[in-house]
Amino acid sequence: MRACAALPVLVSHAYDFTHLTGTYSSVPGHLAIAASWGVCIFFALTGYLIFLPFARHFWGDRPPLRYGQYALNRALRILPIYYVVLVVYTAWHRDGATWSQFGRFAAFWQNY
Repeated sequence: MRACAALPVLVSHAYDFTHLTGTYSSVPGHLAIAASWGVCIFFALTGYLIFLPFARHFWGDRPPLRYGQYALNRALRILPIYYVVLVVYTAWHRDGATWSQFGRFAAFWQNY
């Protein structure tokens, strides 16, 4: 379901990227704007899925949560793709991305 919600967002961004003039007076332009509803649905579904183990514990009959295991599972799910995207972006982006910035982003130190 999240993929179905993310697809309109992808289409909307692709339209924005290919039509840099900012005109949305055409039918595809209006559809691209309307496709932004996918963001709301995507984040609502994501929040539900992240909170689901906690809800099952607090309002269901599940055993107590192991927060360390939960955090480790989240990290193992998110961090590999984060680092892949970070390497690809730093290697291909020619508008100022440097390898020193890569180090700051890799250590989550980019704002300091």
